[in-house]
Amino acid sequence: SKKPNWVEIFESILDFPQKENALLGRSVTANLFITSSALAEAGAFEEDTFSGADYQFTRRATLQGFKIVFGEKVTVKHPARNSIAQIRKKARRVVGGLYELRQVDANMAKQFSVKVLIEDALPPFHAIRSCLDRKKTQNLAWKNIIKAVCIAWHNKIYRLYLKLSLLLGIGIKAER
Repeated sequence: SKKPNWVEIFESILDFPQKENALLGRSVTANLFITSSALAEAGAFEEDTFSGADYQFTRRATLQGFKIVFGEKVTVKHPARNSIAQIRKKARRVVGGLYELRQVDANMAKQFSVKVLIEDALPPFHAIRSCLDRKKTQNLAWKNIIKAVCIAWHNKIYRLYLKLSLLLGIGIKAER
């Protein structure tokens, strides 16, 4: 098997923190199982967005009393993105989705607040903490932690650029 590149290392360490997401009452839909009755009660996903509807849905469902549980025994296989171009495409989709949902969801609007924009310009402290926590349980090599943190920082700066572009009206085209 070939040696993973920096982006693949980032993806494997940091990009799908599903256990952490479940503890925070959210999930990405690539890994979400729900009952039809829960969907009917919590309401459908926002269909007009490119991204973010999963976060909005799970937030709405948890506010209605539904609980998100991490499946310790569930295995999900998801191909890793393997290039900067692919993670930038994802960033355009995610930031575009946040921007579209900002009118209907206060939490999405907060992503464009001055406070969050300033936080976006700072080093990826959350990624650093996550890597250090995972180093203990997954025996991560320091060089892989450094690679993952570098890609995480790239992602923060690129997302900041996208948000500012949208706010300044020079926007981006959201992509699926």
